[in-house]
Amino acid sequence: MARRVARNKAAQPINEAFYKRNIRSVNLGNGLYPTATLSRRIGVPQANLAIAFWRAAAVSPTSLRARGNALRQTFANGKVVTLTAPNGTNISFRVDLDRALISDGAITDERVKQGSAAASTWVPAGELIIPAADESANGKVVVDRYLWDGRMIRGLTLVFDKGLLTS
Repeated sequence: MARRVARNKAAQPINEAFYKRNIRSVNLGNGLYPTATLSRRIGVPQANLAIAFWRAAAVSPTSLRARGNALRQTFANGKVVTLTAPNGTNISFRVDLDRALISDGAITDERVKQGSAAASTWVPAGELIIPAADESANGKVVVDRYLWDGRMIRGLTLVFDKGLLTS
């Protein structure tokens, strides 16, 4: 853990310069490379994982942008989002659409001008990233399985009150 903290501290000036200068970046794989390890971790045959990965990588940015904008509009029509799941997840929050980002696999001049994460993209793409509005999250998120530092954590429960993680 100490090495990880030291590495992150050493990288902080580089990361700050990276975002301050609006440097474009493309992140490949999005954590979804079709490796044998990932296949075992998520319980999907590696061949199926590879097919899904390459199909996702081939979707056009225009198509992803259109779908992302339509979904974004759905969120704009609501005041509060509530997520529930059979595992006990039940959390409500307002969304901050001004900070929303559509990961469409393209980096446009407009996105570079926005700076920060907008100057980055991920391949395969296809995410609508909408942060919760400050101080608005209330409830519980239960993560069935989470791999951290080589260990599988089961039943990770995060409780939020007025946007703060309380337990």
